[in-house]
Amino acid sequence: MGNIAKTTRLLTSPTFFKGASRVVDLYGKLDEYNYQDADYYALKADWANVGNDISISMNKNGKEKKAKK
Repeated sequence: MGNIAKTTRLLTSPTFFKGASRVVDLYGKLDEYNYQDADYYALKADWANVGNDISISMNKNGKEKKAKK
């Protein structure tokens, strides 16, 4: 396939201390999520993937039509 747009803005970047504290965090109270822009970037990545798939299909279809001529 082609390039796949990915987004990881929902999660914070890991550090050693955050990882070590998760060992004793039985109820998940230390999890921090970045909801501020996460939806925007997730939708943007989804539609970038849709556009990429359409582009690949159109190019493939065009090559097949040229081969038939």
